[in-house]
Amino acid sequence: MTWCTLIACPPNLPHAAGCTFRHGTVVRCATTGETFFTDYGKLRRYPSSHVYDSYGNPPVEYTDYGSCTKVLACPMGDPMPFKEGAASARRAVLLPAANIAVAFALQLLDLPAKQ
Repeated sequence: MTWCTLIACPPNLPHAAGCTFRHGTVVRCATTGETFFTDYGKLRRYPSSHVYDSYGNPPVEYTDYGSCTKVLACPMGDPMPFKEGAASARRAVLLPAANIAVAFALQLLDLPAKQ
């Protein structure tokens, strides 16, 4: 029995029969340490702790142990992006630009050797 047999599935959205997690459930595979968001029958992995933090550290509602068979029954969707407007997402964009600016400034300070 899937969650769609308990409640009405949203129209025109894909559903995987083997995935039993309801939409919006945060699940974790204890063996690999990976955390996923359940998105209408597909699992979307949080690719880093920074991305997970951008969603406010949502509580893990289900942890699968051993070979994580319940997690593996779900097809994988696209990885979760940074949440729009989250401070961690802005830092992820600004930090590389700041590093480029620092590297450029250091190159400008590199004076030619005296002759």
